[in-house]
Amino acid sequence: MMDSYCQKCHEDGYQGWFHSAHHFSSFNNPAYRFSVRETRTVAQARDGNLKASRWCAGCHDPVPLLTGRFDDPNLEGDPTAQAGITCTSCHSITAVPGSTGNGGYVVEEPLHYPFAFSTNAVLQFINQTLVKSRPEFHKQTFLKPLHKTAEFCAACHKVSIPYEVNHYKEWLRGQNSYDSFLVSGVSGHGARSFYYPERAQPKCAGCHMPLQPSLDFGAKRFDPTNPVPAIHNHHFASANAALPFLRGETNLLQDHERFLQGALRVDVFGLKEAARWTAHCWRRCVPVCPPCAGTRRIWSSWSFGICGSVISLPKALPTRMRSGWTCWPPTPDANWAAVAAWIHAARWTRGRISSTSSCWIIKARRIDRRNAQDIFTPLYNHQLNPGSAQVVHYRLTVPDTAADTLTLTVKLQYRKFDTRYVSMFLGPDRTNALPREAAQDLTNTLPIITIASDTVTFQVGPDSGPAGFSAVSSNLPAPPPEWQRWNDYGIGLLLEGDRGSEKVN
Repeated sequence: MMDSYCQKCHEDGYQGWFHSAHHFSSFNNPAYRFSVRETRTVAQARDGNLKASRWCAGCHDPVPLLTGRFDDPNLEGDPTAQAGITCTSCHSITAVPGSTGNGGYVVEEPLHYPFAFSTNAVLQFINQTLVKSRPEFHKQTFLKPLHKTAEFCAACHKVSIPYEVNHYKEWLRGQNSYDSFLVSGVSGHGARSFYYPERAQPKCAGCHMPLQPSLDFGAKRFDPTNPVPAIHNHHFASANAALPFLRGETNLLQDHERFLQGALRVDVFGLKEAARWTAHCWRRCVPVCPPCAGTRRIWSSWSFGICGSVISLPKALPTRMRSGWTCWPPTPDANWAAVAAWIHAARWTRGRISSTSSCWIIKARRIDRRNAQDIFTPLYNHQLNPGSAQVVHYRLTVPDTAADTLTLTVKLQYRKFDTRYVSMFLGPDRTNALPREAAQDLTNTLPIITIASDTVTFQVGPDSGPAGFSAVSSNLPAPPPEWQRWNDYGIGLLLEGDRGSEKVN
């Protein structure tokens, strides 16, 4: 827990870590605290001890686990329960024997220069002088080649649930960010992705630890053409926008929003007459093509279907080479995501929401509390794989009261933690006795991030005239080539299979 010792030379790295989810991975995280409390309570009642909850501690609570304090029922009052994943927790790891995860790492006590643990100001100065005068040994101790690999991250960002946790069977797959990345086109290892970037990204840090200018003692010039030294950002921006919001750090919330935006694309692909609706009838699906805007219109009182595709982008553009994981990472049972469509016309506004998040199901009830001890099997998984697409269908009728134009807006939105879970870890557990539908009446103030959107405006004509329609405008910042839009739509239909004709919202 000597994070302040590291701060003396690595101030910028320390500040990034201090506000990161790694720092708030323990009982100082309200969401984790709620879930691990339940796991510990169940383990104590079922097994007579807390050993099963060590499964959580291997990644979330290395300090109390490795000091032997995690088995204390009164752990929450101990300072180690607020430590999170400290600087030394990661940098004292000397080996990752395999990519099985579950805290599968080897830790050794680091060797320090003399007087590293002294509280005497003079001896501390001597220690710092030794470190700065000959930093090679210090660097060799705390920064090893394995720290620069994706396998290092896999030690915790890959989970299997053992028998000791759920008393079900010896092995059951849980969350798995590492394999998702490894089999994607982004990593350069996967062969099943539909799209690939121009250049592979072989390690997680390539996206999650971008370079930031820094005057830290450990900073260096990564780019020979740029005289400004830099370090790898230790904030680890990703998908957890809940923590900075709950801590009131709205400025840091923007880092997560920037990271998510542009990682996926939503596209209002085409329209078809509802009477002829079939998800697999390509010839009857006319694409919405902004460059093809002409004089044709849609008609009032006309029922039509909207086909929209959501594509996970391993784009050639470096800024969009982020979707090397399934969406929505990394805990789909607790996250919320939706594709929502809004129709705007004179005196008429309508919204439709189609959930695309995935869930764990146990005994006909969703795993809604991060209660790993109750996970036995997933019944379905609607996550969007990297480099692939999903198709969402809507059926709508143009009202008689529509004005000359009708605007369709589709947004892909994400929120870290759904309302049911938030209602439990931020307040009294009011949902256990309520049906699932009652969660709609609960409050969730966590921010909703719009990852991507598309807006198309149509002309509306009278209830007569030739069949046909065309878009007047679209707001896609960089519309893909027409062949790619058809390809994305086809990928979604291919992966949708026989369910396509039934998924009409």
